Amino acid sequence: MKNTIEVEQKFRVETHEPHIQVLPQHMSQYVPVSSKLFGVQTLEVDIYYQHPSKDYTQTDEWLRIRNWREIIYKGPKLEANAKVRPEFTWAFTESPELLLETLGFTKLIEVHKARTTGKWNCSNYTVTVALDKLKDLGNFIEIEIVTQKENMQFAIERIEEIA
Repeated sequence: MKNTIEVEQKFRVETHEPHIQVLPQHMSQYVPVSSKLFGVQTLEVDIYYQHPSKDYTQTDEWLRIRNWREIIYKGPKLEANAKVRPEFTWAFTESPELLLETLGFTKLIEVHKARTTGKWNCSNYTVTVALDKLKDLGNFIEIEIVTQKENMQFAIERIEEIA
């Protein structure tokens, strides 16, 4: 399990192509983690769950299983003007669905996503840019820095700078 703060911005786009063209210019002060600008496309399935006694859509919390192997809890936003949340992740060797359903959680929605990511290092943090194609929802670009709470404002500024 990791206890971190996720700072991110997401944008709906018609297509990824024009953004891929200009991204290297905006990321010039960063060093790519690999020699390729973006890695291999992966397929992700996120199943979101509803708590048995409180409405996560009202409390702005999220609990999901990704690819049937990890549970990710995202707490309420910590910052009103940015998407900043505490995030906890637990990995499983067997499906965690039985655990959640035994505890009374119910499936809310299932999201299928084709994701291609690029990672760049800049001194003491990593920026992840994801190009997402969500089934029935369209194309998105996500810019993210995962950090500790004390670095939250710094991460917000870097995300805004890149965006």
